[in-house]
Amino acid sequence: MKNALPMTLMLAASTAMPALTYGVSFDNPYAGVDWSTFGQHKGNLHNHTTQSDGAETPAERIDEYASRGYGILALTDHNTTTWSWNDYGRNPADLGMIAIQGCEPSRHDHILSLFNGYNGSSNNIDTSFQTIGANGGLSIIAHPGRYNRSTQWYVDHYNNYDHLIGMEVYNQGDRYSGDRAKWDAILTETVPNDRFVWGFSNDDTHRTSHVGRNTNFFLLPELTETAVRNAMVEGHSYFSYSPVQDGAVPTIGSIDVDDAAGTISIAGDGYSEIRWISEGAHVASGATFDYNAVMAGSGDSYVRAELHGPTGITYTQPFGVDDDSAPIEEPPSPFVEYTFEQGVAGYAGTTDTMIRSSAPGSSYGSVDHISVDGDDGSPGLQPNHGLIKFDNIVGDNEGQIPAGTVIESATVTLDVHNPGSGFEVFAMTTEWSDATTWNDLNGITPGTNAENEAITKVGANNGSSNVGTGLLDLDVTTAAQAWADGETNNGLGLKPFTNGTNGIDFDTSEGADAPVLTIKALREGVIAATFQEGEEAYDGTEDTYLAESEPTTSHATVASMSIDNNDPHGTGNDNHGLLMFDNIFGDEAGQIPTDETTRILLAELILTGTNPGTGANLHRMLQAWSDDATWAGDFGGDGIQNDGVEAVAVADAFTSGMTGTVTIEVTKSLEAWLADPTSNFGWLFSPIGGDGWDFDTSEGANAPMLRVYYDAVPEPASLALLGLGGLMMLRRGH
Repeated sequence: MKNALPMTLMLAASTAMPALTYGVSFDNPYAGVDWSTFGQHKGNLHNHTTQSDGAETPAERIDEYASRGYGILALTDHNTTTWSWNDYGRNPADLGMIAIQGCEPSRHDHILSLFNGYNGSSNNIDTSFQTIGANGGLSIIAHPGRYNRSTQWYVDHYNNYDHLIGMEVYNQGDRYSGDRAKWDAILTETVPNDRFVWGFSNDDTHRTSHVGRNTNFFLLPELTETAVRNAMVEGHSYFSYSPVQDGAVPTIGSIDVDDAAGTISIAGDGYSEIRWISEGAHVASGATFDYNAVMAGSGDSYVRAELHGPTGITYTQPFGVDDDSAPIEEPPSPFVEYTFEQGVAGYAGTTDTMIRSSAPGSSYGSVDHISVDGDDGSPGLQPNHGLIKFDNIVGDNEGQIPAGTVIESATVTLDVHNPGSGFEVFAMTTEWSDATTWNDLNGITPGTNAENEAITKVGANNGSSNVGTGLLDLDVTTAAQAWADGETNNGLGLKPFTNGTNGIDFDTSEGADAPVLTIKALREGVIAATFQEGEEAYDGTEDTYLAESEPTTSHATVASMSIDNNDPHGTGNDNHGLLMFDNIFGDEAGQIPTDETTRILLAELILTGTNPGTGANLHRMLQAWSDDATWAGDFGGDGIQNDGVEAVAVADAFTSGMTGTVTIEVTKSLEAWLADPTSNFGWLFSPIGGDGWDFDTSEGANAPMLRVYYDAVPEPASLALLGLGGLMMLRRGH
């Protein structure tokens, strides 16, 4: 995805510089909709009955929606198809409704399977997607906020499966408030590649009290199954949420897109404000979005609208933005990725086996799965240990990692098909082979045949199913760095917890889905600068938050800050956050050089979320401040305004309010500060919604970290050939 505002580099030239002309066209999801003749039909695509874990019978569920005027309904019981309606005494034609055959496959991350009879029989989500596609069905990802998947995970699945048409942005009211930010993060990556991910709002009804807060409005020339399916595929819909059951929500009467003028205009009812969102940031307000006034020259992106009313919010689908600007030179990625998988791209270096104390002389080098288990069921609490090695990964040959490479991350991915307790991963210090037995090693023993400390751990030390089925990622970065630095690669040992008596099974290199080692390394010439309070003598972090409910209170020394627009709950009072990393530019060791050759490739702000919430927009501050600032005493006494005076109007970045490690790309901010280091006043964290998000400050347990990857701009001969006045634009890309 590109910068919202590109950085320009002016080169000396004797000729006059021509005016830049920006052109824009929109990918309009409503291009096929005749607003004057199409009907708007309410639909809900995620519901449960007594056929799984719902409280009401299929007939009662159907009647409930029919009585509320819904024209489209899918019964999606867990791992079963509640079909047909006639089997439960209801005829869709008699009710004037379209019944969609459906199911919620739930043996992995939950998804919706529609327009087909798949019953969710697989534990592998990719198998489920493949089966639904083969059946001619459509898929939607359900309540993604329940899972801790990366944006890239979603992007990969949307790219792999054309019939995966969208995701739930709202589920059962607003159970997962970070799902709008997740949707925006996905759209930021997919829309520039013409892959649209449509949003849906579903009740996920399990009982009658769940009905009526989430609605999809399908725009149809006629109420038929074919028309409904086409609307779902093409994005001919909008959706809404109300915190009140059957609450009034804004409606859309028409949308007009004018490519020549670069505008999108909405006519609707029941709203008090229309907000336009791009890349997660609120970029404009009003019934008409004017691209040339807001985002001219920003490159391919998207924009979507939110209609805010007294008791609900309505959302459009995203509009693609195709920006026909001057040619752009994209900086390269700071990373090089290496992948090692048996039988792929000629790699044949994987060795794996298990050793069993119940069969101490037996070899398992040719089995198609490994079981890591604290008790395999044999008398006397007999454990199974696992061994995996990726050989010949460091060297000078094509596909190998050069010795001495800086490893950014290394991950071993296993395909788990039997859930279990968990295990620890150790770097082995003793040689072994696929013929090794328990007798050879006497098990994996830290300090004897393995390192003293585990590299990583998964699951927990008990007999529960703490690790589920599907793909399991193991962070082995420290081991991979040691191998790159010349230490002997004896592979990895997987040792179950002492009380981990529920075995985990996964495929070996002889199985259907071999283990995969993925290494992300710094590209040659790239430097990584890291700034974190108390690390490497860095002490330049300033952070605080301003609370409207405590207008004269300084929060300079708090261990965590809260970003919220409703604190205390029900008051509508804002909390605004401030964070700055000072003294990051200069010529001293560890600083980012400010000479004209320095090029920012990627910048990431890493925070530790301590309380989940809606999230925040990050706006570059335009004024100096100190950490004893208060709501009443600074910035005019009314908080911090992103008005182009106190902070930039359009956010540089946004984040959903997750717990644990939260990584936010802030490349745009660092590019601006590199151009003028004196303008580094840090960020305003403005709240996205009323569910407060908390994260550690520099006084907390996990201080904020800024990581910046940069290199020196090469001096290509082509710069001398730029006869158009010498304007070159540099813009980052994902």
